[in-house]
Amino acid sequence: MDDTGDVSKILVTLDTSRLADRGVDHAAALASRLSAELVLYTAIDAPVTRGLAEFAEVERVTPDRAVATYLGRLAADLTSSGLTARTHEEPSEDAARSIIEFATASGVDLIVMTTHGRSGLERQLLGSVTEEVLRRSPVPVYVVPANG
Repeated sequence: MDDTGDVSKILVTLDTSRLADRGVDHAAALASRLSAELVLYTAIDAPVTRGLAEFAEVERVTPDRAVATYLGRLAADLTSSGLTARTHEEPSEDAARSIIEFATASGVDLIVMTTHGRSGLERQLLGSVTEEVLRRSPVPVYVVPANG
């Protein structure tokens, strides 16, 4: 946030799932009201890469270009609606750490994430990137629930 407490840059974390895309709508509404820039961000790890196989095939792009194509399409849609949006992708073995490091280094004022709504054993086995970011981030985090 700047000296006046205004939010001028919003980081939207995406893992290429339809569920994560819900966060884009929330972030876009906030950005529109606040005249903030959106940064669409993906930390590329093995689950993200596996999830893009079908997308890459449908879009006729190589898997290594699928993330850039996915983020670029979202950014173009946001830009055509009058918002300012840019993209960033990076390889990562620890998505939560990468999100926090990028947000801090980039001067992001707010992080928007969607929770996948996992619980119990599934959550213990897979972990929760959102939960980890919530616990460790010095930047405020806006969480969109899986059912919202």
